[in-house]
Amino acid sequence: MVEEQGMRAAWLKLGDVKIELMEPLGSEGPVARFLAKRGEGVHHLALDVSDIKAISERLREAGIRLVYDEPRRAHDGSLYNFIHPKSAHGVLIELRQERSTGERGFEFLEHTADQYVLAYGPDLKSAFEEAAKALFATMTDLSTVEPKVQVEIEVEGGDVKALLYNWLEALLLKLDIDGLLLSEFEVLELSGREPALKLRARAKGEPFDPSKHPQYVGVKGVTYHLMDVKELPGRVELRFLLDV
Repeated sequence: MVEEQGMRAAWLKLGDVKIELMEPLGSEGPVARFLAKRGEGVHHLALDVSDIKAISERLREAGIRLVYDEPRRAHDGSLYNFIHPKSAHGVLIELRQERSTGERGFEFLEHTADQYVLAYGPDLKSAFEEAAKALFATMTDLSTVEPKVQVEIEVEGGDVKALLYNWLEALLLKLDIDGLLLSEFEVLELSGREPALKLRARAKGEPFDPSKHPQYVGVKGVTYHLMDVKELPGRVELRFLLDV
């Protein structure tokens, strides 16, 4: 089910070739409009690429029009964009970069007012570590924060969302109360079952110095609004909103 595209999909693999079968969920969406206009048939071609951002930039420099300004992330963690049919003789061509095993990091997603974050990793521990990095990267340049001071943090939560909320709030308190900017994080323990999850971690950083650490925006707090946890095979994604 691909709700943002208004369709359900199934994959058939024939050797090195994959065929995606698409069915619209209703009368709206790109697949439904395609069927209404052209009927059943080939919707688009897809090409595997190794670095979608670099290839997208080279295509733009060559005057090739892309559908999205930045690659989007699919439900399986892969990145995709499309070459517009007007730049490809009427053919819609998809560029897709498959998810790398063990990939981890964070991204800042579009939001009208606050900081919307996607943090991901191969497991829950690494995703929580990346979420912590994103929190402090919202406020300063992490490369300027040296790991001079070490602190240990323990939080509990009734479910993964509550644990994530309490983890980020505990880290934010280290800045608000102790004046510490943190840049390195290691989740030592993530144990228990709902409704009694526990996280124990180690974080490193140094006291905030306005002459050394650039100030981006201040984070007032973490919210449950738009918070989401996706546990996929070999990948965990955390989405959360920071009130800035």
